[in-house]
Amino acid sequence: MASFNPTSWADGPFPLIPTPFGGRDVSKEHGSHYLAQQMSLLHNCILRVLNAIYNQAPHVKSKKDIKAFLRLIRLWHDELEHHHRIEEQFFFPKIEEITGVVNFMSQSIDQHQSFSPGVAALLNYSIMTSVTTYHATDLQRIIDSFGETLQSHLHDEIDALLSLEKYRSIAVRKAWEQTHRYVLKTTSNYPCSSDPWIAPMA
Repeated sequence: MASFNPTSWADGPFPLIPTPFGGRDVSKEHGSHYLAQQMSLLHNCILRVLNAIYNQAPHVKSKKDIKAFLRLIRLWHDELEHHHRIEEQFFFPKIEEITGVVNFMSQSIDQHQSFSPGVAALLNYSIMTSVTTYHATDLQRIIDSFGETLQSHLHDEIDALLSLEKYRSIAVRKAWEQTHRYVLKTTSNYPCSSDPWIAPMA
């Protein structure tokens, strides 16, 4: 089991990713800087919810709260899957077009597959578990099976985006904007037009 003495319910046990340029406004800098900064924020959203689930698990007691908590887990799963599906189907191919390198983002795709069984096990737990069979230790054990691998992936992908600095800034920024428009066009009931990677929480 991951160890964590919470000063915050969402900052551990899986460490958040430092934003590459701190609080600096990079909107007018090279497109790779903007992509890396935005993606690190999105990845930290994923980690914060996972950390909150992990830390709150022992404190969820009532039947009503357990039902809501299991639904939260399913929503987190759906958001993560949505995020990675958009990357693999649309965003990564755009990056390959820019670089001219086939499988430029293959490491990220391989990493998606490496923690996929654990994420699937978490989804299955959230579906199959009832209010009477819920146990925090079981839930935390599943998260422990993939949490560190997921965190490493979310960190590594930022470095991959920063490596795009050698390519044309306008093309890199355009890939992000095209992805944004793609999500808005293909996702119904979209909740927040400023965050193109967040799945509808319905």
